[in-house]
Amino acid sequence: MRKIFVVTTVALTIFFSALMTAAPAMALMPPPPPKPDGLTSFLTSIGIPDGQLVPTKCTGEQGKDVNDCGLDQLLQVIINIATLIVAVTGTAALVMILYGGVLWIISAGSQEKIQQGKAAITAAAIGLTIVLTSWLVVNFIILALTGGTIGTRATIFRSTPFGQIPSNTGSNP
Repeated sequence: MRKIFVVTTVALTIFFSALMTAAPAMALMPPPPPKPDGLTSFLTSIGIPDGQLVPTKCTGEQGKDVNDCGLDQLLQVIINIATLIVAVTGTAALVMILYGGVLWIISAGSQEKIQQGKAAITAAAIGLTIVLTSWLVVNFIILALTGGTIGTRATIFRSTPFGQIPSNTGSNP
C-alpha cells in the first residue's frame, strides 16, 4: 500500500510540476484560428477551392459582386461537382470492398457467401476503374486542349473570355 502511495505521489508531483512550467508559455500562445465546419474542411481536403461547390465570386461573400459571376465560374462549379463525385465514389468503393471482404471472411465455408463477397469486391473494383478512367480521360483532354501541364490546375479560359486580347486604351505604341 505504501508503494502505491509513493508512486502516485511522485507521478502527481511530476505532472503538476510540468503543468506549472508549461502554463506561462501556453498563456502567451495566440488563440487557434477558428476551425471550418466539417463539410468545408472535407471539400477543401478533396481539392475544391475555398471549400465551396459554388465559387466565392458567385456567392456575394467577402464584398464580391454576384454579377461578376460568369462562364469560368460555371465551369468551376462543374469541375467541383465532378471532384466531389470522384471522392464519394472512392469512398463507396472502399465500403463495398470492405463489405465483400467481411462477407468472404464470415462465410464459414459457404460457397454462396464466398461468391457474394467476391461479386461485391469485383463490382466495386470495376466501378472504381470506370470512374477513375473517365476522370483521367476528361482531365487529360482538358490539359491537352488548354496546354496545361500535369500537376497544375487546368484553366479553360484565360483572364478574358474566350481568349480575347484586351485592348490597350489610352496608350499609343
